[in-house]
Amino acid sequence: MENGSGWLTAVSNFEHFVCIFNILIFIFSKKITTTLSKGKDESTFRNKLWSLRFINLVLLTLYIISVVLGHLALKDANTAQVIRNISQTGLVLLLMQIVSQLSNYYCVVKYGREKEIEDEKVVIQTYQSEVFALINTIIIFIAAFLIIINIWDMTELLQVTSVVGGLAIIAFSTKEVWAPDNINGLILLYNGNIESGSIVRVKELDLLAIVIRTTLTQTVFRDLALRHQVVIPNSKFRNTKIEILNCSATGAIRQYIDFNISYQTDSNKVEKLFAKVWELAIGTEEYYDTDRNYNLKVIETGNHAVTWRLFYSVQKIYKMNDARFLINRIALDESIKTGIGLDTPITHSVTMNK
Repeated sequence: MENGSGWLTAVSNFEHFVCIFNILIFIFSKKITTTLSKGKDESTFRNKLWSLRFINLVLLTLYIISVVLGHLALKDANTAQVIRNISQTGLVLLLMQIVSQLSNYYCVVKYGREKEIEDEKVVIQTYQSEVFALINTIIIFIAAFLIIINIWDMTELLQVTSVVGGLAIIAFSTKEVWAPDNINGLILLYNGNIESGSIVRVKELDLLAIVIRTTLTQTVFRDLALRHQVVIPNSKFRNTKIEILNCSATGAIRQYIDFNISYQTDSNKVEKLFAKVWELAIGTEEYYDTDRNYNLKVIETGNHAVTWRLFYSVQKIYKMNDARFLINRIALDESIKTGIGLDTPITHSVTMNK
């Protein structure tokens, strides 16, 4: 009993706190991960949860080993202290990550803006939320640095200007890595033209996608056709020509489809064909802006066919690809019924002499 009491007495209050805090993080890891993973898929959530639990379990195990070594083998107290310092340092870094994520989440909730993306209401980042999150991250990093210095009993380093100078040199020498993306990320958020939910087309990157989120380092998209995520560094994204498709006052997107039709087909028949196509399209799905009628134009009278362009407006902007596919399918079916070919006619023949 005395040995147990002596052991508990030998452990400082701070070490009691570290042990209890480790246990609390392990118990509430699911709640923490749920808060930090809002809007993420199930696979991402599970990976974050098990990663947090694994790291936490490793740190707790190291801490217990250090306490046991320090109690059972006083001659090896230095080794026990080193292990204990490693455990405490890891805990501080883990805590720094959690607090940073929570503070960033709070900044988005407090200073972000609510928007509906694909029928789901989400809170998106703004310039203010990202700036405050950056300030919070810097403060948390400085606090963690000071705590780690105290854990390893290296407070004399704080009095040596070379340490601060060394950190400044590292930051300056790596500015080409972190500065461009961070600066461009802030510019994107400050301008406000491109935000979560925007549909953009970047021909240079062969991209037609929804903007999911913009951070200081990168912009995450969801490809409209394939539905997978695309991640592009901010510096690369801003150096391209970006078409923002859903910036009209009505909220609808103006689209068009080109059809090649033979010169032998009367224009009245073509107009009747696409009038029927439009009627069937708006009657099949609610993708389209029915307040704005379709428009049919002759764009080009080429060598082999006349190019007719069908303009239409899509109200459900995230269904723009589905709206295009539906019109194409209906146009195909109706063209077969009416005998109007949508393929480019063959206007010449080649005879091979034997």
